[in-house]
Amino acid sequence: KVLPKMSPYGDLTAEELAKLRKVASELDEPIDVVGSTAKGKRRNIGSDLPIGKDDGTKSDLDIRIDGEADIRTGGRATDRVYQEFPKGKDVDRVLNSDPYPGEPRITVNPDGSVITHGDVPIRE
Repeated sequence: KVLPKMSPYGDLTAEELAKLRKVASELDEPIDVVGSTAKGKRRNIGSDLPIGKDDGTKSDLDIRIDGEADIRTGGRATDRVYQEFPKGKDVDRVLNSDPYPGEPRITVNPDGSVITHGDVPIRE
């Protein structure tokens, strides 16, 4: 299996970053990527395996949107993420809780800029 083209940030693929930039811009809201992707510890990237924690599965993409953004958009923010990252295929669920202080996090801003927080591996 050929690995997908990767972005410079953690284990986020270039295609995923492009989709996140598009959604963040459309919603005019920042979107965070947390968990194994931000830590650079994602399993079976780009495979068609089901998401899960066991052997024969892949890590899901942990996406966080501010809960207030979902309220402001009447739930459209979460729905828009699921359009790009199908629930059960790429994402288990969109997180709305506050990010954990100090945990690695990749923030994709509406203007397309990316900010990393904590110990996110960066590719040159």
